[in-house]
Amino acid sequence: MHERGRFHLDIPKSCPFTISKISLNSQSSYDTWLIREHDQYGEYPHIYAKICQTSSQHSRSCDQQGSRDDTWETVENHGQDDHAADKVIILSDTGCGTEVPNMTMTQSSSLASNNQTPSKARTRQSPGVWNLRTFLEYTINPDGRIPYLVLTTHCHYDHILGLAKLPSTAAESGLAPGDQQRHCPSTTVLTSSHDKSFVTPYSNLQKHSLCGSVGLDAPTYTITWAPDMSVVTWHQSTGLGCGIPTPITVLHTPGHTPDSLSWYDADLRLLCVGDTFYVKETDTTRESPWGPEPPMPTIFPSEGNVTDLRQTLKKLLDFVQARNKELSSQKQNVVRRHSHRCAGWDQCGFNHHDQGDVPEPLFRDETAKSRVEDDWLFVDLHRGPPRVRLAAAHTTVSVDAEAAIVSFGKFMERVLRDEIPKVRVEDCGHGEERWLWDYALQDDGQACKHGDESNGNASPNGDLRYLYRYSVMAPLRVIEEGRKNVLLDGYLTVNW
Repeated sequence: MHERGRFHLDIPKSCPFTISKISLNSQSSYDTWLIREHDQYGEYPHIYAKICQTSSQHSRSCDQQGSRDDTWETVENHGQDDHAADKVIILSDTGCGTEVPNMTMTQSSSLASNNQTPSKARTRQSPGVWNLRTFLEYTINPDGRIPYLVLTTHCHYDHILGLAKLPSTAAESGLAPGDQQRHCPSTTVLTSSHDKSFVTPYSNLQKHSLCGSVGLDAPTYTITWAPDMSVVTWHQSTGLGCGIPTPITVLHTPGHTPDSLSWYDADLRLLCVGDTFYVKETDTTRESPWGPEPPMPTIFPSEGNVTDLRQTLKKLLDFVQARNKELSSQKQNVVRRHSHRCAGWDQCGFNHHDQGDVPEPLFRDETAKSRVEDDWLFVDLHRGPPRVRLAAAHTTVSVDAEAAIVSFGKFMERVLRDEIPKVRVEDCGHGEERWLWDYALQDDGQACKHGDESNGNASPNGDLRYLYRYSVMAPLRVIEEGRKNVLLDGYLTVNW
């Protein structure tokens, strides 16, 4: 199924994961997937998976595919060839470690496209238990023959608990007997080297992962430290074979936590900022297969630091603006698109169609003199040069990165100026006072109609299209410390 710019695989209803292919760049060299998890803690984390391979293997794969644009056959080839040693699956985080029994044991050929002949569709038995590992093996890593390289955006439980379900991070001799028999490669974990003491020794990982807050022990894993602004190349732990280059650049982005890590995928022109910030809801969260998800604020834990966040946002903005400048030299193109004439413009000013939560202009009647069918316009869109998109570890898959960073910086500036409606919420686990800042609140702390910009108290300047997308929940101490340390004459040095 193809919806809003992402390819979706049909997964049994008992499965707590969904998967969809991210298609932001028609020239992309590798397949990239978004996996969303329906967990018991209400976190709904995003896990990104990208399949990289050696240049020689990529050339063979392209030769085999020829000129066909057959997404599902391409996916199946990842499990059918004999070159798994020439590939690696990069995972951004591993989620909450959800594991549930499969209540609908069936055979499936869901990875085949609708126009693929039955002889090419690979039938696969669904697993007896669903967890991250069995889900990956059911979808993009048949038999688990491709190794995993995990980027941890930070150490909180909803991002690392799935590591316990993947093959061990130890050398092959340390693998479980079942993994040795299946010749499963070990897993490599990359973590920000910005503040190593935040996650080592293990006692610090247990404390800062917040696993204790949900009654669990943090998983044990071997860490490979990732330097700031480093480009990731994967090497087998055995030392055999050549390294596999990846399009991933690691950025240290403390603020949410000291170990927060972002990454930039030059192949997709996609920047993932982990939990640094995200919009509180999107079409993806409102229309999830398990029902609408509640709006999710950007959360600061007790270790959050608003001063560090300010520097991180400036760093990310500089990085994105530099990439956009490089991309601006690319040739513009014209594409035929369709857009609803009157719907799709939500309270935040973003129009959602075709590309999920990608903001696009709304085409009104007077802007297009083309064929009209019912309520849809067919228009020729003169698309400018590509720009960097932004993703996050919750809710957000693809918004304009520069606009998102600037608008969230503006939101945080107003939080520090105490210009956004707020309400006290449940205190942190150790009794620390915690508040929620959100334009969807009235001054008395009661929720107003979502997206109601007519409320004068909640609309100090009448232009909240982007600011309505965000909310922040944080210990009051964290915000007050930020007020003392951050100059309020501009949270970012940007001409707003």
